[in-house]
Amino acid sequence: MKAIGTQTLITEDLILRRFELSDAPAMFSNWAGRPDNVTYLTWPAHADLSVTQATMARWVAAYQDGDSFKWAITLKSQPDQVIGDISGVGYEPATNSITIGYVLGRDYWGKGYMT
Repeated sequence: MKAIGTQTLITEDLILRRFELSDAPAMFSNWAGRPDNVTYLTWPAHADLSVTQATMARWVAAYQDGDSFKWAITLKSQPDQVIGDISGVGYEPATNSITIGYVLGRDYWGKGYMT
């Protein structure tokens, strides 16, 4: 899996792509800065945009290793507006498996994107 890394994926309604530093404001407003949106995540809501920017910088830097599996979820109709993320973590070489996690901005729940 390391040789693949985060590649762009396109569905009928969505584009899954690598995060860019410029995605931080949308991430903060759509989910990271919203306590009601991160209830089931492993981290608390970000106190301000600077926390999201620092997180985004780490994620973008991690793409250089080729073993980062983190996609920005965007609508095809708005590819510059991130609405969530999907991550693959805990790669197990013995079974060639990985755990998938996701978060979607609350405003985009119930629209069938994750199903």
